[in-house]
Amino acid sequence: MPLRKWKMIITISIGLNILMGWYLFSKYQENNSIKKGIIIQYALGQQEALNELERALANQDDKEEFVKALTSAYGIIYHIEILTRSDNPMSKYVEFPKNINKINAPLQSMSVGTSLFDDAMDRLNVKWIQELEKYTSYISQVVTKLDFQNRINGKSLNEQYHVLNEVSDLIDEFKLHK
Repeated sequence: MPLRKWKMIITISIGLNILMGWYLFSKYQENNSIKKGIIIQYALGQQEALNELERALANQDDKEEFVKALTSAYGIIYHIEILTRSDNPMSKYVEFPKNINKINAPLQSMSVGTSLFDDAMDRLNVKWIQELEKYTSYISQVVTKLDFQNRINGKSLNEQYHVLNEVSDLIDEFKLHK
């Protein structure tokens, strides 16, 4: 084969390899961006849930505000639970730590729903307020460990996974319902 044909084949081959490399790198970057976005959504959701739980506890005497805050918190907690559920394809894609979902599971967040229901039925009692306060303290610890501004936002995917593993270990330390 003449030298000219070899040069053309090598040039085309190099060009195709560069294009393929660029394509694969852009897909890798896109996948990382999606994973980071979901982790950010998780961290912000926990912060929003904490804000609403604290608002509910601060407004126990104002039934309307109490119910609004608990309803909002319940929706946010449910969304986070679905996002991190182990059978959710998105959660498998992001590879959340195994225990990260325990704090948002229905059994753990039962105090939110029960307090909401009992208040609506005018039979709210001290036991459920105490359970709500305990659950709020757990969410507060999770939010503190996440430290969105310093440990999640703008950090690499590896750093974010490290923080999620720390949060998972923290959740294991809680005295959660079995």
